[in-house]
Amino acid sequence: MPTLIRPKAKPKDKPARTANFWAIRYRCPHRNRSWVISTFCGQRSNAERRLREFTDLLERGEVGLDNPFKQQRENHRQQCQRLDISECLQAFEADLRAGRIRKRGKRAPVSGDHAGTTMARLRVVLDGCSIPTVQGLTAERVNAFLDESVRDGSIRTAQTRKHYERAVKAFSRWCHTTNRLPSDPLDRLQVTYVDPDADVVHNRGEFSLEQVTALMQAAVQWPTLCGLTGPQRALLYAFCSCTGFRSREAAAVKKRHFTPDFAFVALSGEFTKNRKKANQPIPPGLREALAAFAADLPDDAFLWPGGWEEKDGKWVPAGWIKSRSAADFLRVDARKSGIVIGREGKAANGGRVLDFHSLRHTFISNLERVGVGDGMRQQLSRATGGIVQRYTHRELDQLAAESQRLRTPDLSVLSGMEVPTPCTPNPALAGQE
Repeated sequence: MPTLIRPKAKPKDKPARTANFWAIRYRCPHRNRSWVISTFCGQRSNAERRLREFTDLLERGEVGLDNPFKQQRENHRQQCQRLDISECLQAFEADLRAGRIRKRGKRAPVSGDHAGTTMARLRVVLDGCSIPTVQGLTAERVNAFLDESVRDGSIRTAQTRKHYERAVKAFSRWCHTTNRLPSDPLDRLQVTYVDPDADVVHNRGEFSLEQVTALMQAAVQWPTLCGLTGPQRALLYAFCSCTGFRSREAAAVKKRHFTPDFAFVALSGEFTKNRKKANQPIPPGLREALAAFAADLPDDAFLWPGGWEEKDGKWVPAGWIKSRSAADFLRVDARKSGIVIGREGKAANGGRVLDFHSLRHTFISNLERVGVGDGMRQQLSRATGGIVQRYTHRELDQLAAESQRLRTPDLSVLSGMEVPTPCTPNPALAGQE
């Protein structure tokens, strides 16, 4: 019959010592002799509970040569390690970057910027909650920390708070789906509602066509900025305002992406925001300017180089795209044309903020002004993720017909320009690149 004992030891030339833990003495059927195993319990009540468990195991013949309580202790240690915040964050980041956290779409890997921003927000919340394991994650703790952050000014807007809440909710949901927690502890955490009128820090505006023309005139007269010559920047402003391309998308455009008559530009989904191929028509006036500019360029040459580079068979942002220098050279050209860019120009621009993305707003607004229907406007602007991939040649012709009604800025400032030769960036902006 197994019994509880307190093991004793008698070191040489030292008094006898009694162990701090309780042990179980029993007759081991495998060794055919008396054997002692530790319960790893210092309190007798806990040791008696383990004695009863061990007796049941012994009667069922489930006791081997190893201490069953040692295996339980190792399993518990591994479980605690699995619930450790640092270990969970490391595993969550791996799934996030691989695209396994996404709830919709093809779950393609996310961009490095998105993953880095999400993890930074998540660590701020978890550090503020001061919890060593995910078992301590509760809606009350998160709300208390976010409320304190709002009071001390660390979180200034409802939109910012919403970003933090969405990041930590994705983490708690992942802990539940990976069986680290029996349920989602933040399932009842309500994401902050953001009023589009009252809670937006600034509303982005659009450039008028006259302002786009002024930007182009200023760029043509200005030297190289951020690796792009004046004519290149002028054509870039015209291209984005007439096609709705974002700066990252425009930076990836090569001569071979255009049709021979420059009526369309087809950009791979590798460079678009929604990861889908973009077939975009070009207004007639801009076609002539693009054809003249790209006449002597190789087919594989970028129209606005320096924004992407190939590494290990993949294209990654570089140069003026990686350093987000589009805002820098736009600000310089705008200053010369009397346009104030950024938040400091909000009052001068009717309560709206103008930046490089405002060129896309110009394109979408002009589509509405010329009477393009909602469905066609969504296709031309690529404003939604539901762009259908099965467009026929006739549908593309229809898009081209609609785009021919677009107004364009005064493109005469681009007449007679030559293909630029590689040159060094302007020293005035060397520190901003």
